[in-house]
Amino acid sequence: MQNLKNSFASFWKYRYLLQNLITRDFKLKYRRSVLGVAWSVLNPLLTCLVMAMESVLKNGPLLRKVYIPKYIFPLEKCCFALVNFFFSLVALFFVALVTWSHISLRTVLLAVYPIVMLFVFSLGVGLILSTMYVFVRDIMHIWEVFCTLLVYGSAIFYDPSQMASWMQAVINLNPIYWYITAVRSCVMWGTGLTLNMVLIPFLCSALSLGIGVYVFKKNQDKFVLYM
Repeated sequence: MQNLKNSFASFWKYRYLLQNLITRDFKLKYRRSVLGVAWSVLNPLLTCLVMAMESVLKNGPLLRKVYIPKYIFPLEKCCFALVNFFFSLVALFFVALVTWSHISLRTVLLAVYPIVMLFVFSLGVGLILSTMYVFVRDIMHIWEVFCTLLVYGSAIFYDPSQMASWMQAVINLNPIYWYITAVRSCVMWGTGLTLNMVLIPFLCSALSLGIGVYVFKKNQDKFVLYM
């Protein structure tokens, strides 16, 4: 309990640093962009995993000069991606209005739950990847290939019910599929969240964050030796 209090106190102490890092990334991203935040519609939340992977290593010079909690950098990348994601939602709703696409206003607010769970899940994976990337730089190339496979395995642009039963079972093992399905259920279908859409994203997020915090905390003192 004392360690938890100390961790929260440390986070609260550096909250302004986190805010400034997010603001810096946002300004740099759109500094030379004509369309500005409209480009964010092309960047789903999971791109934060790629950015979070490099975050610790790229900030190595800063970590060697002053003490800063190392988890600030993966957390900042995930928070920046979340802010970027919410801008993409504005673009999404605009396109939906123009094309007369169906959006269920009755259940749309329920989509906040799977989005928050996806953020927690991404943060956990980001902590794991940022730790691995410090020690094994080739993990970046492997992860980029994996992300491409993940897109095709998440039933984004096809209906899994039309697939063979064994393929449906494989898709159901993909956590990202459940986050996407939960958001669609709230925003497009108007059916709200089923019990599976509540429990599975929560369990996956809790497991991801738990493992991520453990791996990151266990190895963070070794980071400076590999930068």
